Amino acid sequence: MTYTAEDIQAFMNEVEANNSQIAALQERNKQIRIALSATALGDAWGDTQGTHNLDVCGVPLKFVFKQNYTVNAGALSKIYDNLSEDAKKAFKYKPELSLTGYKNTAISDEERRLINSVVTSKPGLPTIEKR
Repeated sequence: MTYTAEDIQAFMNEVEANNSQIAALQERNKQIRIALSATALGDAWGDTQGTHNLDVCGVPLKFVFKQNYTVNAGALSKIYDNLSEDAKKAFKYKPELSLTGYKNTAISDEERRLINSVVTSKPGLPTIEKR
């Protein structure tokens, strides 16, 4: 298919409009979920965990409350060796490729073959913006 400059401009305008709508809808959904939670449970809703089937103004709703956890990697690295094996199980190790390290020219051919045997790559979706 062949596109004109006008087609490309229209596509880019649509992408920008969609991105704005997505962000606005996500923010609105967040506001609604907070409002419903506060209506159902009051100010203590943030401390609630688990699944709760509640009637909110006569409407039966199912709430699933979760906690989000983050790990301060720098602080963890300072205490990790002092933890028992059981305590260490509280943390998952997620191998992640460092592209800078991967591109390091000092890696031997044998090491590069070993690394390549456990790393796969696939094209990512490009970001496109108007200049």
